[in-house]
Amino acid sequence: MTDNFNALDDKYIEYAKLCLQHSELDVFDIPIQHPAPRTVAQLREESMMFSVLMSMLERAFMTYHDQPDAFNRQEWGSWSAYTRTWLTRDNFLAEWVRTKGVYDQDFRVYVDGQIANFAGPSTRRFRP
Repeated sequence: MTDNFNALDDKYIEYAKLCLQHSELDVFDIPIQHPAPRTVAQLREESMMFSVLMSMLERAFMTYHDQPDAFNRQEWGSWSAYTRTWLTRDNFLAEWVRTKGVYDQDFRVYVDGQIANFAGPSTRRFRP
C-alpha cells in the first residue's frame, strides 16, 4: 500500500519538477490564463509532458480504482478528482484524443466516460 503511494507521489513530484523546468508550457495543474502561441517545438514538448502525466494518471487508476479498502478508495477519490481537473483543458483533451489508444482499455473507458459526463463547453468537441 505505501509502496504504491510513495511511487505515485514520487512520479507527481517528478512531473512538477518537469513543469518547473518548462514553465512556458501550459502543462501544470494551474492553467496559464492567456498562454502565448506555442511553437512547433513547444507543442511537441507539451505532448511529451502530457504523456508523462497520462501515464501517471493511468498508474493511479490501475493502482487504486475499484479497490475495496478505505485507504485505496480515499486515494482513488483524490486521483479521480485530479484527473477530472485535466478534462477542462483543451490542450490535454486534444492530446488524450490523439494518444488514448496506447493506454489500458479500462482506463480509456474511465476517461472517455468522464469526458462524456462532463458538461463543460470545451469537452463537447472531444467527446468519444
